[in-house]
Amino acid sequence: IVHSAQSVMDQLMSDQIPDLILVEVINQDSDIYRLPVLVKQVPKWAGIPIVAHSVLSDRGAVINAINLGYRDYI
Repeated sequence: IVHSAQSVMDQLMSDQIPDLILVEVINQDSDIYRLPVLVKQVPKWAGIPIVAHSVLSDRGAVINAINLGYRDYI
C-alpha cells in the first residue's frame, strides 16, 4: 500500500512488475490521480493495466480518468 504517485514509482523500481495496479482515488487533485501518465513513460511498465477505484462518480471524473490512461474506473 502506497499513498503517492512517487511511492508507486519507487515500488515499481524495487519489486517485480505487477500484473495490475489498483488505485484508490480520493480526489482529482491528488498526484496519485495522474499515476498512469507517469507509469506509461517507462516502456517496461507501459503495459501494466491501472484501474481506479473511487467514490468520485461524476461523469467528468470518469472521463478524465480514462483520458489519463486508467484502464477502468470502478
